[in-house]
Amino acid sequence: MLTDNQIRETIRQYVEEAGQEFSDSHLQFPPRNHLDREGGMSHLADEVAGLHSALANSNFTGKRFVYDGESFSGDIQAEVCSLFGLDATKVDRGDIQFLRACQAWTAATKQLYEDHLKRLHGELVEPKSASVTSEIPKAPKAPVVSEVIEPFLSDRSKRKDIEERTASGYRQFVQLFIDIMGDVPVTSV
Repeated sequence: MLTDNQIRETIRQYVEEAGQEFSDSHLQFPPRNHLDREGGMSHLADEVAGLHSALANSNFTGKRFVYDGESFSGDIQAEVCSLFGLDATKVDRGDIQFLRACQAWTAATKQLYEDHLKRLHGELVEPKSASVTSEIPKAPKAPVVSEVIEPFLSDRSKRKDIEERTASGYRQFVQLFIDIMGDVPVTSV
């Protein structure tokens, strides 16, 4: 399980190292040679657009992120697994912390690519010195188990596919679950 601090620190380190690599690359290869070697600025601009689209529209649960013809050519989840030293065959790809790491990596990579593009256009860009946001986006607050049982039973009663005796049994099972596990958000069940 990744913690917010692990995500923050790993992304900070990634931004510093990758930013320095881009800066060093710009010093070693003149922009004209650099463009030829990388396949052009248009490819980099397409990658930025794809990362932007993934940030805006993706829940990061798939390998490819394609929206309105914009896609990032890499595999965000594979990149995150590699960066965080996770076994891609064993990671829970639906885990909220893993998805937060995917979101943080995507935002950081988009910014790095944008800065690299600016350098290639002749703008002065300083290497990133760990100016990663200290806040990892919080997942929306999910309702807890006790908050959803009555709306669920009410909906089922309106459709007439549940009897009161069955509803009472559900309430007892849910109360037993809450007594043992706590009144946890339904998304964690």
